[in-house]
This record gives sequence, C-alpha cells and structure tokens, in this order.
Amino acid sequence: MQTLSSSLLLLAASSAFESHLPGHWTPRALLSITYLAVCATALTYQLLFWLLSRVPLAVIGVMPLLDTLVAVLLGVVMLGERVDASLLMGGALILSSAALANLPSSPPAPAPSEPTGTSTGAGPLASSPRRAA
Repeated sequence: MQTLSSSLLLLAASSAFESHLPGHWTPRALLSITYLAVCATALTYQLLFWLLSRVPLAVIGVMPLLDTLVAVLLGVVMLGERVDASLLMGGALILSSAALANLPSSPPAPAPSEPTGTSTGAGPLASSPRRAA
C-alpha cells in the first residue's frame, strides 16, 4: 500500500512539473517499468516477508547496506567507474557496520542482589539513614 500510494503521488508530481517534457513510451521503456514493478518491488517484498520468519532481524537490517555496496561494485566492474579513496572508505564503513550489527550480543549484566538481613521492608522509596564516617 505504501508503494502504491507513493507512486500515485510521484505520478501527480510528474504530471504537474514535467508535463512539458517529451515522453517516449518505447517497448524497452515499458519493459523496464514492468521489470521494476514486478521484480524489483513486488518480488522483493515477497522475499522480505518470507525471510522475516527465517532469518534474524539484524541480518535483514544489514541487507540494504550490502545492497548499496553491491550496486557500487557493479558500477565499477560493469561500467568502469573510477575507484578512489572515498569509495574505498565508504565500502569499509559499510562492511564494518554490517559486521558490528551482526556481532553476538553480550549477556545482560546480573542485577545487584541485596545481602540477606539488610532489608527494612519499607520498600524502594524509603530513605536509609546515613552512617557517619
């Protein structure tokens, strides 16, 4: 529903601000739109909901980070985009954040226990007398 409502808003904005621009509805353009609607949107959401019951949420949360990294690497390999220091730094940050998100969590610290015989029974809001040093 979110994708449908946002696509309707984008269509309205496009017709309001870009109606003077020429549009070419070639078979290749229609095939591209169909691919984006079916494979890149509907199928992806179905796979996400299928994964939710099978994979820890921390792993699913990292997927968009890795998706960006894969897209940049495909641009380098397939389109010959330039690799520079900022690209390498960004990739290192993405991989390190993905690794941090998937570290096993440490066990919670044990709650401090009260020594036996010191409880006044007055409850947690009762003030205790101060001892002189």
